[in-house]
Amino acid sequence: MERALGSTHEVSLRMLLLLEMLDGKKVTVDMLAAIDFITVYGHDFEITEDNLHGNGTYRFGEFALRRDLVKDALRLLVVEGIVSVTPQKRGFLYQLTFAGIDFSSGFECDYSDDYRFASETVIRRLNGKSEHEITRMINQRVLLSLQRS
Repeated sequence: MERALGSTHEVSLRMLLLLEMLDGKKVTVDMLAAIDFITVYGHDFEITEDNLHGNGTYRFGEFALRRDLVKDALRLLVVEGIVSVTPQKRGFLYQLTFAGIDFSSGFECDYSDDYRFASETVIRRLNGKSEHEITRMINQRVLLSLQRS
């Protein structure tokens, strides 16, 4: 179980839930990584009551690795036909396929319910913000965390 935590498999499951909550919207790797990070640590961003993954000392250090994990997870999901990819001039956009919608709707456990609720709240709060603004918001929290240490 420990090897599954922080793995491509774990991140791929969260990406399915997040793409489900984005309701057909096409998004970039960077946007998915940012929304996922804020969803998991929503309390630190004053959006949710609790952090889904607790209050570990090094939690803000995770953001640097998040993009690569999300990219690997999406690659796996695209190969499986669960996520589609659309090439754009400045990168790729991802969204759930019909098979992905069916698959993710079958996730029924406390964590998936908590993640859906938290991500819905985060998505609502971030509505209208650009990737750049969201990344800047994360970076400000990272700097604040370092200053407190």
